[in-house]
Amino acid sequence: MKGLSYPILTLFCTLLLAGCSGQPSPQPEPSQEPLSGDPVSPDPVSEDPSEDPVPLQILAFQIQEYPDAKVTIDETQSSIAVLVPRGASRSALTVQFTLPEGVTARPPSGTVLDLTQEQKIFLAAPDGTARKYVVTAQEAPNSATALYQLICDDTYTRVYVRGNTVRMTLPYGTDLSALHFSAEMSPGATGSPAVADARQPFVYTVTAQDGETRADYTVTVDTWPQDKGVRGVYLPDPSHTASFLSPAAVKASIALMKELKFNCLFVCAWARSQVAWESPVLLANSTYGSLSETHFYRGYQGDDALSDIIAEAHKAGIKVILWFEYGFMHNAGRVNWNDPVLARHPDWIGRGLDGEPAAYNRNDYYYNAYNPEVRQFMLDLMAEALEKYPDVDGIQGDDRLPAMPRESGYNTETVELYCTQTGRPAPTDDRDEQWSRWRLDILNGFAADMAKLARSKGKLICFAPNKYPWCESVLMQEWPVWVQAGNVDILNVQLYITGRYENDLKDTMPYVGETAFSPSMILKNGSAILDSWLIAEEFYANRAAGTACETQFWFDGLKESAVQDTFRRLYPEDVIWPY
Repeated sequence: MKGLSYPILTLFCTLLLAGCSGQPSPQPEPSQEPLSGDPVSPDPVSEDPSEDPVPLQILAFQIQEYPDAKVTIDETQSSIAVLVPRGASRSALTVQFTLPEGVTARPPSGTVLDLTQEQKIFLAAPDGTARKYVVTAQEAPNSATALYQLICDDTYTRVYVRGNTVRMTLPYGTDLSALHFSAEMSPGATGSPAVADARQPFVYTVTAQDGETRADYTVTVDTWPQDKGVRGVYLPDPSHTASFLSPAAVKASIALMKELKFNCLFVCAWARSQVAWESPVLLANSTYGSLSETHFYRGYQGDDALSDIIAEAHKAGIKVILWFEYGFMHNAGRVNWNDPVLARHPDWIGRGLDGEPAAYNRNDYYYNAYNPEVRQFMLDLMAEALEKYPDVDGIQGDDRLPAMPRESGYNTETVELYCTQTGRPAPTDDRDEQWSRWRLDILNGFAADMAKLARSKGKLICFAPNKYPWCESVLMQEWPVWVQAGNVDILNVQLYITGRYENDLKDTMPYVGETAFSPSMILKNGSAILDSWLIAEEFYANRAAGTACETQFWFDGLKESAVQDTFRRLYPEDVIWPY
């Protein structure tokens, strides 16, 4: 037993001897007090509070600035979610919390935290254990149930809501049995139903963000009467489009127009010193060497493009109007003295006070429409077209026909004619009232001559000028006079500035009279296509203004699938032709 200390050795021997005697060791009596350190109860686990672990948790939590804010403490996720009032700032909130005795926190209670993002609070117990809470704050759910706009997605219709009743008017022929709706409403709110049978009034319910508050809106849906008017499309010359360069292409293009419920095609008949047919009139007034050079459909893979277009359109119930696009304009950008018409008639160019060629916006150069020869040339081209294509439905002038730059009219022969007729010299001020009136009367007279020519052949007379009075100020177009004189059957005022469309339309309406008014809208501008909602906005602006139809510039925009879908929704049924 080497290595045992003496006391331990003595104790060991005593126990050994007791065991060898075979006698049990003495036990205390039941009434005897327990030895010091013995448990009072048979439970072997100590109940001394000083030995229990300290709870490591946040007992209570609030925001000093918003003591009534709802606080949710999730112990399983170690997270604290706070709902502050609507509109409350969360960037600087004072957090206050209660901890068990002995537990410390970093950051401590009373710290200002930015609760626009997650924040962390770290707890530490006396025994060194630690815990992390993640604190987030959100604005309390909105209880608002306002309905600002109800939207019929099937027809791009938006209705501003006032009160708890909604009335919506959709295009004639719209199927009301299963319309799709969306809405602009209070933040976080939802609306239902998304699809409704609108053949009878129905209830649209807005449920607030809080999921409990609701408001009902009674919705009534009507349709307009069947439209009567001109749903037109412009077809520019073939340098812009290949959509009509073969009989097959003509059939396909006309079929698309018919499917989309258009009823009128305005076909470019005159542009860049060429026409849409072989023209003896143009040959005689140009340096062209043959009839084939006078027209821009030389690449047509058939006999006669214009004849095929008219025949195919009429089979589909679509009218064809010959649109003399360039009118009195010679060229854009510069004067081309080698141009076949100008080379034959260099004296036809319009001039300003300085004797130089006059141009609108320093870009568009015009022939001198105050020259009787120029006016007769244009009338002869129109008469030739009506003679060659007796089935065509009409002719159209536009923003260049009749028109002239305000600063023009100072050609020698024009000034002399003015002096002869008025007894006074042409003023140097191109806005002189008498000088302006004399020139306007010449152009107004030409519009009357166009109407007389068209009606002598039983055709429609149409014009697509710019908006008034701007067009008179800069291009000498006084088209309200043409309307008042009864010289316009179809009026397509060009309202191409989308940002001002509604205002320009409103300004135009007082002048349209009893014409079949079909404002020109910009559908395709270069490669850009007008957005479907913008098309619809202009469509509904027209209806609100009291006009039933519109004309699109230009045809190739209809080839876009999104545009096709738009017009299928806006034009579910045919329109009645006004003549």
